[in-house]
Amino acid sequence: MNETTLQAIRVASDEDIEARRQQTGRQCGHCTMCCYVLGVDAPPKMSKPPDVWCKHCEPGKGCMIYDDRPKACRRFHCQWLLDASFDDAWYPAKSRIVINLTGYPDGSNACLVFEVDPRRPDRWLQHPYFEIISNIALAHHGTTVRVGQRWYILVPRSVAENPSRITNTASRGIAKIIPGKVGRDYVQSAFGQFAWIEVVPTAEARERWKAAIAGSPSVDGAAP
Repeated sequence: MNETTLQAIRVASDEDIEARRQQTGRQCGHCTMCCYVLGVDAPPKMSKPPDVWCKHCEPGKGCMIYDDRPKACRRFHCQWLLDASFDDAWYPAKSRIVINLTGYPDGSNACLVFEVDPRRPDRWLQHPYFEIISNIALAHHGTTVRVGQRWYILVPRSVAENPSRITNTASRGIAKIIPGKVGRDYVQSAFGQFAWIEVVPTAEARERWKAAIAGSPSVDGAAP
């Protein structure tokens, strides 16, 4: 999926999104992972932190207020439903990973956040997920993995080994870098070796992520 496609999906109408879903022929089925992993900030109707079950969800069955669900829920579009390049291994009930397209409402800064079920924190490091997420991160700046309160980004090996080489961290949405490579292997590319590292996002970056899920205007700043 290229940047143009990501931007197009970010600003697509409900009709366009449904047309994309019909092209894949996919349905949620018994999957309710988005109702657990994602947070929803839509008072007074709903306020749910990430990584807990929504009170309106019956796990394995679906939303009990589907026709009256908040706008934030309506504007979330599971990328497995829309993008056939993610095969059935990525069905969220199986992968335990929800692929969340974030960015500004006008489609700019569109990027993928792989939201991992914190009850299976190492899932993204397993085959085939690690290889595919890494390839996407190499191609798309801003690709991020979130596992509960922990956030991960892909950087050149030299940066992973010497985090001080990352400059202007605040403008990148990074408040702190946790030293050390994450995962067993380095990621090989035509540009050399890369490694996943853990970062702590700035408050502004967290707010933008929350706003992107809600489909509302977000604060300035790059994705962590």
